[in-house]
Amino acid sequence: MSFNNWNFQQQQPFQSTQNYPSYPSNQMPLNTNLAFVTSLDEALARSNSRGSDIVYFHQDKDIFYRVKVDMEGRKSWMEFAYTSPNPALTTPATKADIQELLVRIEKLEGKGEVSTDAQSNG
Repeated sequence: MSFNNWNFQQQQPFQSTQNYPSYPSNQMPLNTNLAFVTSLDEALARSNSRGSDIVYFHQDKDIFYRVKVDMEGRKSWMEFAYTSPNPALTTPATKADIQELLVRIEKLEGKGEVSTDAQSNG
């Protein structure tokens, strides 16, 4: 028998019968170490491994919990408040900003242009 007589069918890609979450084609699922909780009680309930130190972020408030479990199973926790940085305050100064400040400082020191409307107090 020759290979010319065989009927080869093109194989179809594997079709899974399970329902996996679908993601947009240009976005991969996130791999993160963030754990979100709704309360301190939930954070304490989740921490059960001896010798662990885990941080949980409250999903609705700007606080996070650090929960430690010692080797004997005793839990301790701390609550911390945090704020998101203000982008307007963290924007680096441009060269133009620095140049403008330099001109103002030179005027104050008397090295630059002197204002003609200055008045003497004596």
